[in-house]
Amino acid sequence: MKTSQDFNENFNQYSSEIEKEMSNLNRMLQEFASNGVVAQQIINDLEPVLAKLHLTIDSFTMNRPDKEKASNRGRLSLHLVSDGKFKFIQFRGYTSRGAGKNENRLDSKAEKICEAVQAALQNPVNELRCSVNPFSLEVRDGKETGRVLMDISYNF
Repeated sequence: MKTSQDFNENFNQYSSEIEKEMSNLNRMLQEFASNGVVAQQIINDLEPVLAKLHLTIDSFTMNRPDKEKASNRGRLSLHLVSDGKFKFIQFRGYTSRGAGKNENRLDSKAEKICEAVQAALQNPVNELRCSVNPFSLEVRDGKETGRVLMDISYNF
């Protein structure tokens, strides 16, 4: 009798674990699909804005759903390249305190790019936020990396 009872308890426990896992996977699939729809729309809307800044999308990655917790916040990490007209800032060395001499110019240029993107794409629903790595705007010794690193986070 004990063996039959143990079997039923183990069977029911394992069944509930499988159901929980399936439910979690369905949630992740739904999040991924919703995130993908919004990310695709952002990319489509972003391309003309970037064209005005003389940048194009070279590659991007989209965040994936977390296995443990639900979220309605998405993130795109973009690698942008110049169309040939984008002006990178030439590296000018460091100050005596160790800060980059271009730091203010880099921050200002990164902020202007973000402002242009947010002005074009942000709305009360998506709560879009943009950040540009200011050091990706700098070139050293005439070697252009040719890549601007941008992160965009948004609600979906």
